[in-house]
Amino acid sequence: MRVLLFLVTICFSVSVVASDLVKWNQGVMVMADGEVRQGELLFQVPEIVLFRDKGEVSVFPASKVQSFHYYDAETNINRKFISQASLSGRATLFYEVVVWGEVSVIRKLNRQLVSKRKNSDADDYDYFVSVQRSIVPLKRFGHKVYPRLVTKSQNLRTLVRERNLKTYDQADAIRIVQLYNRTTYHDSMAGL
Repeated sequence: MRVLLFLVTICFSVSVVASDLVKWNQGVMVMADGEVRQGELLFQVPEIVLFRDKGEVSVFPASKVQSFHYYDAETNINRKFISQASLSGRATLFYEVVVWGEVSVIRKLNRQLVSKRKNSDADDYDYFVSVQRSIVPLKRFGHKVYPRLVTKSQNLRTLVRERNLKTYDQADAIRIVQLYNRTTYHDSMAGL
């Protein structure tokens, strides 16, 4: 299996480097051992990131990288990615951080092919909630995550009700995670 993944990675890398479809971005990568590398990054599939420095291209699987980030000028967004075990736990993949905090919302590309078209936030990504390095699909937020959050934050249930947020709606679930992170931050600051 590893040999097959290695061969696919090499073929992908050669075709991507030679392709006009891709755009390299200046960024920073933190390796699994804590080493920090600065250079150009290319990210197209959840398993690997390409790193270019002084014309030399290296391929790094998610298991060798802790995180990376870059500024995406095309969309005017700073993008941050973390490596984490997949839902099945069999592979380490890159997830983009959508909401950062004690509880995070992360997303993963759900397609494997390099494409000229711009990724659609709704169609080309699977969304997850990350709590203490374990992930739960965002569509299961109301059943799996929300009950744990309300036990930790006394006023979260009230805020959700006041804003008429639905725990089973994915867009509302993201807002609830943001509310939770804000309220727990303010609660912890009040205790200082």
